[in-house]
Amino acid sequence: MKEHKIHHLIAISGFVLIGVFFIFGTLYSKKTEIKIIKQEQKDILELNKKYITKPIHVKGIYMSSWVAGTKSVRDNLTILIYKTEINSVVIDFKDSTGIVSIPAQIDATIDRKNAQSNRVINLKDYIQELHDNDVYVIARIACFQDPIYSKNHINGSVQNLNGSLWVDKHNLSWVDPANKDFQKYILDLSIEAYDLGFDEINLDYIRYPTDGSIHKVFPISMENSQQNVIKQFVIYMHDNLKNKNIPLSISVFGQIVSDKNDMGIGQYYEDLLPYVDSISPMIYPSHFYKGYKDLINPEKSPYDTIYFSLKDAIYRRDLLGVDTEIRPWLQDFSLAVSYNEKEVEAQIKAANDLGIYSFLLWDPKNHYTEEALKVEFN
Repeated sequence: MKEHKIHHLIAISGFVLIGVFFIFGTLYSKKTEIKIIKQEQKDILELNKKYITKPIHVKGIYMSSWVAGTKSVRDNLTILIYKTEINSVVIDFKDSTGIVSIPAQIDATIDRKNAQSNRVINLKDYIQELHDNDVYVIARIACFQDPIYSKNHINGSVQNLNGSLWVDKHNLSWVDPANKDFQKYILDLSIEAYDLGFDEINLDYIRYPTDGSIHKVFPISMENSQQNVIKQFVIYMHDNLKNKNIPLSISVFGQIVSDKNDMGIGQYYEDLLPYVDSISPMIYPSHFYKGYKDLINPEKSPYDTIYFSLKDAIYRRDLLGVDTEIRPWLQDFSLAVSYNEKEVEAQIKAANDLGIYSFLLWDPKNHYTEEALKVEFN
């Protein structure tokens, strides 16, 4: 009888212990689960802090890698951004000479290492500073004009008839746009720039060369039309960046919005619109031919030149049925005609009158007309 009671007590004790372990195990499990959820939420917040949302109306300026890497000069532009309506900046990540603005990682490809530089020290920190002040930061990546890559890959680049490397009138060489390895290189650079903290990727020089000797050979493009090559490249970039939720924009020749073909450079407006978030035609009045839209001298008619070209851009976009943002590059530099406050304001007004409030100002020297910019933030 006594032995039976002992066995009974042992059994009860066992159930109690199991219960205790179950209760504490459940509590521990829930605490662990809550801890994991909190960490995940923290990670998401940290990720969101790395990027900022694109402004409703992007109003930006271009900043070269040389300026971005020279703090005394860069600070002047940073102040301009903070005190005016400018809310975005386009910074060279890879420029039209093939140079990438920052060093390569140890495990980078040989092509990436060949293009590396120390032009912009602490670029990541500067991007964060801009983000802290709600400035949207766009990485400019110049594509097929690339003297560094082309010299190392002559078989995949534009050639003379004798097979040597072709150069344009500025003595710069180009990669054949159909070169798949180079396209992958551009994609890798785009992802690297985004991982660094850039909010958006802008591709420039997505075209065939326009000047220099006409006697040139495209060793890879020979079996394909130039228009289709450029279209397929943009689709390739779109598909791969969209999978990573990386915003994509492109800069194109200004006159393609009015021209009914690819202008001999592979850029056909309707081909490109569906595959980018924003398109930036470079509608600099100085670059339009005399007689465009019956204008005697488009460079002397900044309002009319911008108005007519953007009107075409809007019409053709709407006819295609896409909602791609049109974000024009506007002229803030002087060639045959001096461009100052009046001329810059006229271009912005022309865009505004058509319902386009986003714009980018271009000056290769990075000297911008502050008087043409509103002081208040929009």
